[in-house]
Amino acid sequence: MSQLPPGGEEQELEPGSLLAAKTAEEAGRGIGSLLVRLLGPATDEVAIYLAYKAKRRIGNAMRILERAEAKGGQEGYMNERVADRILDDGLLLDDSVAVDYVSGLLAGSRSPNGRDDRAVTWAAEVTSMSTLQIRAHYLLYREWASRLHGRADVQLNVTSGTRKALMLVEYSEFVSMLVGDHDIDRQGAITHAIIGIHQAGLIGQDFALGDKKTVAVEENPFRAALKVTPTIRGIELYGWASGDPSVIAPTFTRLAAPFDTDPPLPRLTRVVLPKLEPAS
Repeated sequence: MSQLPPGGEEQELEPGSLLAAKTAEEAGRGIGSLLVRLLGPATDEVAIYLAYKAKRRIGNAMRILERAEAKGGQEGYMNERVADRILDDGLLLDDSVAVDYVSGLLAGSRSPNGRDDRAVTWAAEVTSMSTLQIRAHYLLYREWASRLHGRADVQLNVTSGTRKALMLVEYSEFVSMLVGDHDIDRQGAITHAIIGIHQAGLIGQDFALGDKKTVAVEENPFRAALKVTPTIRGIELYGWASGDPSVIAPTFTRLAAPFDTDPPLPRLTRVVLPKLEPAS
């Protein structure tokens, strides 16, 4: 943590210094203020308690709460159980995509009386996922949100519709976007991510990763590719992550839209949906 002193030069704050303590105290008050605003005046004591826990990781807490407020959602207050789960388990998340996902859960839990606790199950799911798994889900469903938008001919709440949405992603671009600048073995990373989101029911059973022989799709233009289909569960998580729980399988092609993280993650470009007829 750093701050500009009266002399104008940036200096590091020693963890035990008076300046560090004062800055942390002010940040803690900021968290408390945000929580009272988001949870509602009737929950002051809950907000103070959550703010106390959030001080463990002030920077991440502020990022999550500020992103949740920026996502908007319907009018009202965020659910206490959802906030408690995220501020308990989500404060160690520092990847931009992971932060955006939990902030979307908070934003989506807004309701007039603050009683909508549906996102607590997704909070448990997301905070148990690795950064790579969250990124993989985001990269894939952001493309479906963009490429299926307005396609009334694709019904994602039935098996024939999800099969029609089959997507091929070029291997090297996907794994580069997935791993980023992390020092992780690429093959191990993509295997971990795809197997993980498959086991969680976030992509369909009919997935494949490898060369043309392994990814046996006639219209495959890539030497190596990932083949995936969406699921009702994976669609629902994308809706919550965007802060809009009304985005579900029957409404996905109408309501879902790509959303950016902060900082933004570039879109995939080498993607085809071979079963989909061109839009009329």
